[in-house]
Formats: sequence, structure tokens, C-alpha cells
Amino acid sequence: MALVPHLGGYRMRATDAETNEIHEWRVDAALAPRLAPFAFTFYRRFELRALTAADMMRFAAAHGGRDLLLLLIAGFVAALVGLFTPAATGWLIDRAIPSHATRTVEAIIAGLAVAGVAIIALDVLRSLAVMRFESRIGVAMQAALVDRVISAPARFFRDFSSGDLALRMGSVNTIQRTITGSTIGTFVTSLFLFANLALMIAYSPALTAAAMGIALVVVAMSTALGLARLKVGPRIEAMDGKLGAMQFEIFSGIAKLRAAAAEPRAFKQWYAKYDAFRTLNGVSARLANWESVALNLLQPAATVIVLYMAWRLAPTSGMTTGEFVAFHAALFGLLGGVHALVATALDLVNLKPVWDRARPILETPPEDAGKHGMAHEPQGRIELRTVSFAYPGGPVVLEDIDLVIEPGEFVAIVGASGSGKSTLLRMLLGFETPAIGQVLYDGSDLATLDLRHLRRRIGTVLQGGKLWAGDILTNIAGANNIGADAAWQAARRAGLERDIEAMPMGLYTVVGEGLSTLSGGQRQRVLIARALAGAPGILLLDEATSALDNVSQATVLEGLTALDATRVVIAHRLNTVRDADRIVVLDRGRIVQQGTFQELAGATGPFSAMLARQVA
Repeated sequence: MALVPHLGGYRMRATDAETNEIHEWRVDAALAPRLAPFAFTFYRRFELRALTAADMMRFAAAHGGRDLLLLLIAGFVAALVGLFTPAATGWLIDRAIPSHATRTVEAIIAGLAVAGVAIIALDVLRSLAVMRFESRIGVAMQAALVDRVISAPARFFRDFSSGDLALRMGSVNTIQRTITGSTIGTFVTSLFLFANLALMIAYSPALTAAAMGIALVVVAMSTALGLARLKVGPRIEAMDGKLGAMQFEIFSGIAKLRAAAAEPRAFKQWYAKYDAFRTLNGVSARLANWESVALNLLQPAATVIVLYMAWRLAPTSGMTTGEFVAFHAALFGLLGGVHALVATALDLVNLKPVWDRARPILETPPEDAGKHGMAHEPQGRIELRTVSFAYPGGPVVLEDIDLVIEPGEFVAIVGASGSGKSTLLRMLLGFETPAIGQVLYDGSDLATLDLRHLRRRIGTVLQGGKLWAGDILTNIAGANNIGADAAWQAARRAGLERDIEAMPMGLYTVVGEGLSTLSGGQRQRVLIARALAGAPGILLLDEATSALDNVSQATVLEGLTALDATRVVIAHRLNTVRDADRIVVLDRGRIVQQGTFQELAGATGPFSAMLARQVA
């Protein structure tokens, strides 16, 4: 069944399995408690390509078309009603009051009161429409933004720290709030501006020209100051990102700082960045204050000029007192609109550095962009065919790698630090794309496969893997829809069963990276249990047992050896791969040796040299 929004509420739609007829019910207070508390919500993604500002505007309009139409209608009606006030005031002063037309005066005053109430009501309606629009766009855009970031290619995350990336995501939210807030409100205000301008021209083109002249001067001053502020904007945004990233690193590594007694040095480095940021921010704030001063000069300066011009033109203009009062009332509406338009224009101009901060997120297509990969069910055969790879601007990391791993085979990848072991594993997961060559699963090129579908069927433990905030059950289950029994089975295979049984809360023990509930070895075994939980056909482990003691390691290795799956294990401690079907030795990105543990230990080469160093 589906719950579909309808007139401020929901309607439930369900299809009869036998007749395929669609039935609908209104979700009311009686029906709502009978619905399950769990549901799936669908959100629209951004387009799977590099996005422009126009794309973002179209995305926003698609989620608030009705509210935008309501704003347009409310603004148009309010502008027409707003014309009544100055016109009626002028007519009242020139004709109704001098002629002592009591009923006419009363009718006009009543009309002015009704117009005032109508404008207030329309303003409330406008505010509600803006709030609805902001809320809808905020939810839709935030969901699409998070989806965009977590769908980005792995190489995207090499260029940004976690703190900097979080601030860049905040830049998108800032843009959204500015555009949907002040910009839409100013659009409605502009309708008042043009309505009042038309009325002023009808009364006196000369006075209107004088008022617009002073307005243009003030606008030019504000624009010049805004452009000056724009020059320091990019530097402020860049420094804000670096400062936020540094704060994130300091707080996440506070234990290490205290262990090294390095808090004063960390504070000194942070304050140096903060002081530079504060100085630049002060320059921008002063320019913004001068912008505000210039805009605030608009109304008194225009009023003085208009009064002076009216006095000079009085003998020849033929303008009555009532017409001047009406003109002056319209002038106030015009100046308010100009003030709002210029302020919003300056806000939009100063969004450029914010937009520049957000551009890497929006211009990086998702990992699955342009791909229509097959939902491949891996049988366990993996092949790397003449694969070479180098990180941007760096030396070759993998060179001419030819490797075939058969279904069910236990293959260990060993080598010195920097030999390319972890990069090879990232290549198997599709995190990196070969510069030359192919990675194939069961004969199918990895570039043609649905990577998300494939990864869900591969159990993976990456080097430096971390736990999620939650309990042990949540961490073991991961993205797999399994219950407590399946989690216990995975924990048993990872040698974690006794540890969990010794905990008062068992599987529901709260864990997380900031907590000391588990030891390093227990954390690794939780990660291994997570990798095993979905009964994967392929298992990829990168230094997954580095923190285990010998007894725990033996238990885990025994479970891995008996596993009916293709296993690729990267290990530094060579005693962990004694039972591997084949050991592949990497050296400077090349395969230099292959064989069983006994074969390689008895042969002269890098493996026996590493083994000798570890035994010694």
C-alpha cells in the first residue's frame, strides 16, 4: 500500500491482489493507529551529471510549483490592492474632504481599512507559502545532497577532509535558504515596486525621474561596496573550510593530542588560522555595514530631493496637495522595493564564493552516472588483466598486474608497506579505475556492472574500518536484513560469541568509535562478523586481524579457511596466511612471487626475507 499526500493530509491506496483494483481511503484518526510504524519514503535524486545553478533552480521549482504560483497570485493581488491606498488618500484630500462629502469620506476610510486588512492577510498567506516552499525544498534538497555525496566516486573523498566536506555541504544549504527565502520574498516585493512606479509616473514624471536618479546613485554605491566584499569572500570561505577541518581533526584526535601533551601546539596552530579568518571576516563585515548605511540613505535622500523638486516645480506642475501626498506614499513603497531588491542582489552576488565552495560536490557526477550496469550475482571468479594504476600526480602504484582467482580459492596478498596491496583491494571493489587493463568478475568487466549490487554481495573489511554508533547487533547486521540468530552465527564465525555473552547487554551492548566498550581486537572481530553476516560469495579483508591475539586470530582463521567463498586477504603478519591456497607477493606494484606458504618459505625471494625478519 502507499500513502499519498492529498489536501494537507494523506490518502491510502492499495491494490487488490486478485482483481488488481485500486482502493483508496482517507487516513484519519481512526485509520492512522492501524498503520505499521515502518515505511519507505522516496526522494528525488539530483540528475546524474555535473550540475549548474540553473539545474538547482529547476530542482527547487519542481518541488514547489504550486507554492510559487500561490506566491505569484498573492503578490499580484497585493500589489493591486496596494495601489488603492495612495490613490484613495490623494482623492480624499483633494475632493472628498474639501467638499464635506461625509459618506464618501467614510466609504474611503472603510475601503482603506479593508485594503489594509487585505494586505496583511495576503502578507500572511505569502509568508506561509514561503515557509511551505522552504520546508519542501529543504527536505528534498538535503536528501538529494546527502545522496549525491555518498554516491560520489571514492577518489572524490581524497581531495577533502571530513570537516571541510561537511562545511561544503553546508554551503549548498546556505544557497538554498538564501534563494528560497529572501529572493522569493523580494520577487513579491518587486511587484509592489513596479505598481508604485507606474502610479508615480502617472502623477509626475519629473518627480519620478528625480527620485529614480537618487535611487540609482545609492544603488551604484551599494553595488561598488558589494563587489569589494566579493573580492574577500572566496578567501573567507576557503579559510572557514580549513578552520572547520582543523577543528574536526583536533576534536576527533584529542586523545592522541593529550597523550603527546600537544594541546598547546594544537591551540597555537588553530588560533593562527582563526586570527587570519577573523581579520578577513572583519573586513567583510565593515563593507557590509557601509552597504547598509548606503541603502539606509536612500529613503531620506530621495524624500529631500523630491520635496525640493516639488517646491521648484510647484508654480508650473499643477500638482495638487492630494496628488503630492499620494505620490509621496507611492514613493515610500517604491523605495522599500528598491531597498529590498538591492539588498537581495548583493546577497546573491556574495553567494558566489559560497557557490564556488559547493561546486565540487555538485559538479562531481555520482559513481553510477552514465552506467547501466548489470546486477551481477558473483560466482567467485576474479581476474585482473594487465592492470596498471597511478594516483593523480603520483608514481605508478600497480603495474602490469595479471592475476586470476578461482571460485572458492583462498588467496593472500602480501608485501612491504607501499607495495600496492590496499590499492589492489580498492581496485577489486571499484573504488579506483585502472589506467590500463580490466578487472573482471566471472568474465564480466567491472566497469559494466552495477557496483552497488556487486558490493552488497561481497563481504569487506577495509584497513582502519570503524564501527557505527549503535549496538553490536546493528553493527553486525550492517546493510543486511538479518535478525539476532543470524548475527549470533556471524559472531560465532568471527570468534566473538564468548565476548558478547560476557557482556551484560549482549548483542545490544552500545558501541561506537568514541566509546571504549570494546578492545581493538573485539572491534576488528565485529567488523569481520559484519562482513560474514550476509553469507557473501566473495570476502575481501585488508589487515582485518592485525589487532587480534594469537588465540583469537587462530579462531578467525579457522572460520575463514572453512568458508565456502572466494577469499582475498591482505596481511602483514605472514603467520596469518599459512593456510592460504595461494600467496601473491607484491613489490613496488608488481607481482614478484606466487605459491603456497611452504613453497615461498623455501625459495629465495622477498617472501622468505619478510618471513625471516618477522621470525627474528
